[in-house]
Amino acid sequence: MQQQVLKTRKQMKSCASIAILGAGGLGMAAVKMLAQKTEMKLVAIADRSGAAVNPGGIDAALLEANKPADIGTKTDDPIGMIIENVDIIDGIFLALPNLSTDFIPNIVSRFADNGYNGVMVDALKRSSAVEMMFGLDDRLRAAGITYITGAGAT
Repeated sequence: MQQQVLKTRKQMKSCASIAILGAGGLGMAAVKMLAQKTEMKLVAIADRSGAAVNPGGIDAALLEANKPADIGTKTDDPIGMIIENVDIIDGIFLALPNLSTDFIPNIVSRFADNGYNGVMVDALKRSSAVEMMFGLDDRLRAAGITYITGAGAT
């Protein structure tokens, strides 16, 4: 049922709303890529110091000279701030460092537990973390999340 609702919601939209978790080199490359697309727009971005959320879109040029917290909100839980806005997000790119093997799987679980349904893509390279993501498959399906893992594997 959630997949049907998601599909219907997406069919009505003219462009997909994207969040990026991580504003380092990979995250900023994704910001630049999104700025060139008409079928997608950046609506949220977070790094360890804060997050910016704007349903109308975030100007990539603002992020060239500013951190997400500078144009948004400084917070101790930037992921939580993005989770509070899952209703405006269609897709999430996780451009986060995998600090510990379970770091990204734990973040993804937070989204699943808090009502997100949409697409999530990570850039994991560590095979043990990718294996942990495979272990979340049933949980993610139940939440209505389509997940692509290992997109950064070399």
